[in-house]
Amino acid sequence: MTVAQKRLQELSDDTRAAICLWFGDVPTFYAFFYTLMQKEHIIDQEKPTAWQEQLKAAKYYRRLCAKRAQKECLLPDELLEDIYSDYFEDFANYRDKQLMDDKLFMSFLRKLIS
Repeated sequence: MTVAQKRLQELSDDTRAAICLWFGDVPTFYAFFYTLMQKEHIIDQEKPTAWQEQLKAAKYYRRLCAKRAQKECLLPDELLEDIYSDYFEDFANYRDKQLMDDKLFMSFLRKLIS
């Protein structure tokens, strides 16, 4: 069990309830922020056309979503960093996980940035 997963288990009832209001459940919350970091990292690694602008936008949306989720869900500051760390741990160990499909990811992204 990762540090992020342990922290998620230790969340207060109020925080858990707030997460469920926004994401439906805690695993979906985890999957969204994991995927958010994954997408940003893929842009940085693959450097597609106009990658610098895409990377700048990805970082902006990650910060915006993090700020909104921390405010709305009463998250401990280090929780999102731990989720991002899980992604990089998986990447470093060649574990390619797809935790959320693009359609669902985009629906949560739109919800958080609106």
